Amino acid sequence: MSFQGRFEYCSKALNFFNASETGNTLWNSTININQLPEAPNIYNQSLKLTKPKYWHYVRAFNNSDIYYGASPIETSLYILISNISNDQWSILYNQSSPIQDTQLYSSSDQTLWAEINNLVNITDYINVSLMTNNSNGLASLQIKTNSHLKLFQTPITYQSTYFPLWRPDLNTTAQANGTQVELRLMVKNGTLAGFQKLSFEVISSLMNISLLSNYSQILKNEKAQYQFSTKNHYNGEKIDITSVSVQSQLESDQWEELDQYTQFTFQKIEKGVYNVSLLSQDSYFFGGEYKVNITFHTDYFFDFTIQVSLNISKTGTVDFEVDLEQIPVLYPDDTSKTITLNLTYDGTGQENARINAYLGGNVLVSASQGDGIYRIFLDSSNLLASNTYEFNITIRKANFTDYFFEDVNVNISYYPSQINVPDEYIGISLYQEQIFELIVILKDPFRERDILSAQVRMKIEGEIPYSEYFEYLAGNFGWYRGTLEMVDISPGNYEVTVEMSALNYQSNSTTFSITVLERKETTLNSKEELNDFYVWGDSLSLSAELKSGSQSLSDEEVIFRITKYYEGGSSEVDDIVATTDNDGIATVVYIIEELDALEIEVIYDGKVEYKSTTMETDNIDVRSTAEQAFLNFLPFIPVIIGAVVAMGVYYVRAQRKKRRLELKWKRKARTYKDIMNIQYLLILHKYSGRAIVQEDFGETGFDGTLVGGFLQAITSFIYGLEKKKVDGKEQSNFLFDHQNYKILLEDGEFVRIALILDKEPSQNLRNQLSGFIQRFEEHYSEYLEDFDGVLKHFKDYITLSSENFRLTLTSAHVINPKLKKEKLNDFEKDILNFARTYEVIAQKAFTIKELRKYLLGTVSDHSEEEITATLLELLNKNIFIPLFETEPKSEGKISKAKA
Repeated sequence: MSFQGRFEYCSKALNFFNASETGNTLWNSTININQLPEAPNIYNQSLKLTKPKYWHYVRAFNNSDIYYGASPIETSLYILISNISNDQWSILYNQSSPIQDTQLYSSSDQTLWAEINNLVNITDYINVSLMTNNSNGLASLQIKTNSHLKLFQTPITYQSTYFPLWRPDLNTTAQANGTQVELRLMVKNGTLAGFQKLSFEVISSLMNISLLSNYSQILKNEKAQYQFSTKNHYNGEKIDITSVSVQSQLESDQWEELDQYTQFTFQKIEKGVYNVSLLSQDSYFFGGEYKVNITFHTDYFFDFTIQVSLNISKTGTVDFEVDLEQIPVLYPDDTSKTITLNLTYDGTGQENARINAYLGGNVLVSASQGDGIYRIFLDSSNLLASNTYEFNITIRKANFTDYFFEDVNVNISYYPSQINVPDEYIGISLYQEQIFELIVILKDPFRERDILSAQVRMKIEGEIPYSEYFEYLAGNFGWYRGTLEMVDISPGNYEVTVEMSALNYQSNSTTFSITVLERKETTLNSKEELNDFYVWGDSLSLSAELKSGSQSLSDEEVIFRITKYYEGGSSEVDDIVATTDNDGIATVVYIIEELDALEIEVIYDGKVEYKSTTMETDNIDVRSTAEQAFLNFLPFIPVIIGAVVAMGVYYVRAQRKKRRLELKWKRKARTYKDIMNIQYLLILHKYSGRAIVQEDFGETGFDGTLVGGFLQAITSFIYGLEKKKVDGKEQSNFLFDHQNYKILLEDGEFVRIALILDKEPSQNLRNQLSGFIQRFEEHYSEYLEDFDGVLKHFKDYITLSSENFRLTLTSAHVINPKLKKEKLNDFEKDILNFARTYEVIAQKAFTIKELRKYLLGTVSDHSEEEITATLLELLNKNIFIPLFETEPKSEGKISKAKA
């Protein structure tokens, strides 16, 4: 906007305007009075300024003073200020907003008007008016929706200024619900414009749909007609419809969408009048009472749904015959049975009928045989024996009323089953503690096939509880193999009961007789008195007598196990097998090699009727030929050199003592290496597969549950392999590779134990595993026989393992706080002091592995084997104890303490 004014006595005029929405408008003029330069501060000057008609004087001021002269004279055309000095003065004017009031109304019929708060129907008329403080100029209305802009202008009056009526659906781009409409009101009266913003939200309008006429009672294949009027709900205007959608409902509560053109049509008769036709020729409309929802759609209006009815009559009812007695006996998964339907009308067979038949949830197939005869194929797939299922039939035929055959129940019968026990098992004789292995064959006599998936178990009532479920021998059709251990049973005759159950088969059982014989104890007694030592090359005769009570056992194999210890710490095992003679005596002759020592163990593995037994000897010293010759020569040396002789004897004995100590250290060192080889221990309950103990000693990161599942899955395969033999003796455990580890696996009666190892196990470790299983099952027998999944009973397993594995070696250790005075040798005392030092330096508990490493790097005058053996000896003397033994015991969690 611009403004031009005439200022008297001024040499310069600057004008600044500041206008805001609905607020006052300010005008600032800067005037330089410079009339008397020789007397710049003389007052009594006057300033006359012309101004617009509607502006008003506010004040005059310079940088430091406000004008306080005589009151300015203000007229509608000018302002006169008297007694003002030469200076730069600012003159401030203002003008109030010219817009005094606004009105915003809506109406659907231009008769009844309502003030707009926020929401307006999109088809309503909008009336906008305003009041100004004068009648000079024009008023403008801008309507903005999205990017669309509509402009109205009208002259300003002192009364309300009205803009032309308008509608959002006709004059803007508003369509969807929620469109925002912004109004901008602007006026230009006199010299400066004012403006104001208003807004509201547009929503869809309502339509009225009325049913004008209908033809809804029809025969099949006729067309149903419905005529509707469509109007604006608010003003009755006729409206155009964009599209319709149709849904129908028959029998159930499920509404189905109909397809335009094939099932209904939609036609405009004139504006506001439409026709909808339903086509009963379509196969969907079989006949009967239908509910129909017709929904109308168009722009600017909410959808409108109206419900009408449809009744399709048929010409007659088809005659239906079925003999319920012909429904045969059905077994599970039986698809071999059929029934016959006969459809007639007025004695004539009816073809082209649609037959929907169901047995339980199974859809049954039907086929026409001609002349109205239909065959329905029964199907009991996925239906369970001993259950009852509904049998329903619906018959539909064009121009005929549907026929329903329902409320008939069909029972699914069990297949018969048969357990066959081979003749060789009937009346068999077994010994106490013998494992009775039985194979049975399960048959389906009705279908003459094998039963391939069943649960089979056996028991001796009152003596031996149910066995584990039999194993299915997949390669032998219906063959199943199970075992029963003859433990805690007296000799005598017993009835074995075999039971089977299988899905969809009748449960069955059979019994047969067996005889249990007594298993006898055995003893081994040495027949030779062994010397305290032997010399290289000596012939060692070993004899042992095998007896059961007073009876000598002849023709039995006895093993003489000779463990040979060599200088340097290595060892070997020889198993020599001998057969007992008629007196029960087994004899072997062994030529002694160049050894340091040997141990002898005599073993009888037993037979079914005899129990095993073992006889052991102490460590036997072995001397070289030269050493023994020197010792034999000593008595003949003169007394005069007795001192030298004494020194020689002392030296020989010292060397022998040293070798025996070194041999002892090497054996202990091997024990330590065996334990350090164990990376993971997993103990599973054989029958449930539940992990009882899972201990990660080597930080392998294995998941015990996953490893347990893997072992359970491959066990049957592993135990089908031929067991490895060592020196003619069959191993009781299995070794196989998994990832980068070795897994040593062995089964007991109730548990399955796996040692996950870093490398190949020694024979000693294999033997120790067998011993640990026996001790574990004996110790926890009451919890294993009726295993309930509770693990707290097994929390002390790691202490129990000490006699076999000493698994506590992997735990954190401390010096026994209740240390008693023990007799220790010098090196043991040194190690104890080293341990105290290590505790202070490391400021934590230590593992034997850490302390051993520390000692190997610190102590140079003792061998690795001596350090390892001495550490183990200190453990035996309880000088070092596991950290967890000093802490409160927790219930239920099985784990080792970590440093």
